[in-house]
Amino acid sequence: MNELSDSELVDKISYSLIGDIGSPGKPPTTLEMELFFDIYCFDMEVGSGGSFEQYFRWSSKEQVDRIVTQLEEAGLDAIIESTKMAIEIAFPNGVPEDQDIYEECTDWSDEQERKLDELYEREECLHSLIEEKLALYAREKSLLSLI
Repeated sequence: MNELSDSELVDKISYSLIGDIGSPGKPPTTLEMELFFDIYCFDMEVGSGGSFEQYFRWSSKEQVDRIVTQLEEAGLDAIIESTKMAIEIAFPNGVPEDQDIYEECTDWSDEQERKLDELYEREECLHSLIEEKLALYAREKSLLSLI
């Protein structure tokens, strides 16, 4: 059997977690799968809105709290500094502890949105970098065997 490409591997695992339209996925059952899922969602949200603001708007406070550590664990050091800066821009007083307050803080000023857009634009090939590192992480952790 041919080895899956990075894209095929990431797609196969993510589809098992998210599911097809109209069908449920299965929630991550290990910390490794949670990391994969959270970084995949980070990539999907940041990319779909063309900015970090999309990610913050649709992610939970808990996901934002752990994303920097997860990026580091997956070997995505190249985008950690930008992600930290994006968190500071989006939440200048720190990420709120309460989820309800967190959700109220996701309506940003034009200046914040501009800065979040600029950070995203600085990250060349963000999607391909994340996909490559997620595939490497999935192979190292044998995630395909967990689906």
